[in-house]
Amino acid sequence: MNKRADARANHEKLLAAAETVFRQEGAHAPLQHIAEAAGVGRGTLYRHFEDRTALIVALFEQRIDHLVAIAQDPSAPELAAERALRETLDIQRATPGLSQVVMSSQSPLLTELSQHSTRLEESLHSPVRAAIDAGRIYPDVTARDFLVSWAMFEGVTATYNEPQYRDRVERARILVLRSILTPAAH
Repeated sequence: MNKRADARANHEKLLAAAETVFRQEGAHAPLQHIAEAAGVGRGTLYRHFEDRTALIVALFEQRIDHLVAIAQDPSAPELAAERALRETLDIQRATPGLSQVVMSSQSPLLTELSQHSTRLEESLHSPVRAAIDAGRIYPDVTARDFLVSWAMFEGVTATYNEPQYRDRVERARILVLRSILTPAAH
């Protein structure tokens, strides 16, 4: 394997390992655990990501690429926004606190993250309209409401990130879904 392909493979392994380790250990898991889970040294991790914030922003970029692909899926446009909504809530529930790490960092990467969020919002306009037309989303809901609801849910998952509070996180998820999806979508 050439150096470029090897570097690309390590990058992907690190992102996959980060997803797993953050699910298991939380947003402040030692970066060494991520390097070990990826089967690389800590130096390799830092060659790809200068710090925790850079790693999380790259993970968010990957997630946003996935959500944009869902939003652009032509097979069921009236379900695309709902699918993106539910998948994001599930991911946030599994990996709470990641957004707070980035937002509190004062990193210049916040601008990059904002650009990715704008791209996601733009990709949701048409699917939200299709879902509204199909009666699956309330008529006053916008693509921006998805981003706002995800930010609110992130706050709940980070605040109630202990097993004894699972019921509160689940209740918040239900409230978000009820505020966006019509009874026909439940």
